[in-house]
Amino acid sequence: MSPKYYLPLFALLVSLSFLVHHLVPPYLPVGEQLLANTTFSQDGQAWEKRYKPSTGGITIQPNQVTLSTYSQPTSLQLFQTIDAKLLNKYVLFQASAKGLNIIPGKHSWNKGRILLVQYVNQKPVYSEPHHLTALEGSTGWEKYTRLFTLDLKTEYISINLQLSHATGKLQCKYLTLYNAVPNPLYAKLRILIMGVWGLFCLALFSHYLQHTRFLTRLALLFTILTLLFGVTMSATLKNDLKNQINHEIEHTAQNAQQQLQHMQNWMYRKAETASQASRNASSAADKQAPPTNNESSFHITKLAHLLLFMVLGMLLQRTGSKPTRQIVLDLLLLACITETLQLFIPGRSALWVDVGIDLSGGLTGIFFFQIFLQRNIMKGVEEQCKE
Repeated sequence: MSPKYYLPLFALLVSLSFLVHHLVPPYLPVGEQLLANTTFSQDGQAWEKRYKPSTGGITIQPNQVTLSTYSQPTSLQLFQTIDAKLLNKYVLFQASAKGLNIIPGKHSWNKGRILLVQYVNQKPVYSEPHHLTALEGSTGWEKYTRLFTLDLKTEYISINLQLSHATGKLQCKYLTLYNAVPNPLYAKLRILIMGVWGLFCLALFSHYLQHTRFLTRLALLFTILTLLFGVTMSATLKNDLKNQINHEIEHTAQNAQQQLQHMQNWMYRKAETASQASRNASSAADKQAPPTNNESSFHITKLAHLLLFMVLGMLLQRTGSKPTRQIVLDLLLLACITETLQLFIPGRSALWVDVGIDLSGGLTGIFFFQIFLQRNIMKGVEEQCKE
């Protein structure tokens, strides 16, 4: 398919995808408002306050509440709990918030936050998504909306307005919480758009698949399908897979470190002329803590995208059916397609930085293949000269 045909079609599909994403809600609110006293009348009746040593306070006004503090040891919280018996599987939470000179504390959660926290066995489950927003610095009034999926074991939820170990002011108003059901119109449009994008990808790469050897064609098709499967994977499945891989990496790294320490200890014991400094170094090495999650975990999904696009770049260059600039354009389009598709996957989002990562992987694959090809050409020339 010529660029003069598929570039306008690509622009049209992207426009339609963004229009559907922004104009057609995936879930519809049903039933009555689940939060009580969202106008904060009668001094915030139905809302509970929680203070730790404070230099600020919670100011309740009609239709608005302000949490303010000027000392980071301070923790302010206004919250309301709702029994899970009143809730469906999906709830739609919405609020408007504004931050005024919020200076975060030392931890990532020390900000002005609005949360929906699920409780199981009377304990908060922070492993589940719980942020509606987390503010720092100064922001204008913005409306935040998020769909939350509740665990079957959830006993109750807590809606929290929180300024924890951060200074500044957090203002909130117009809080709503409704049960939600899937929008049938969105479901049909989602299937239609994803199907059209699949056909577009098939047409985009059909030329490469027709003009190459069987094994290269098979590898090319497998790589493209793997990419599309990865980007259409649900956020829950993606996170479970990522956590499992990171756990295996951590486990392997800890075992390797333990083996290395055992080997070092054995060498130190066998050394007859070891100095005191060596013994001290051995003792210090034995006391080192195993790597933490932050040290061993990394963005495994971004690395996977980089490697898959690198393989794809090499395979497309290997076919030799299109000039390099055309291959780069096709890789760029595929990177944009993978991010656009994630608009329609629950819990996923489209990021421009991921487009850059994908394209970098593709360019790296093209570069490596060209070096490999050039070396083979030079080797062939040298052999002919010898003959």
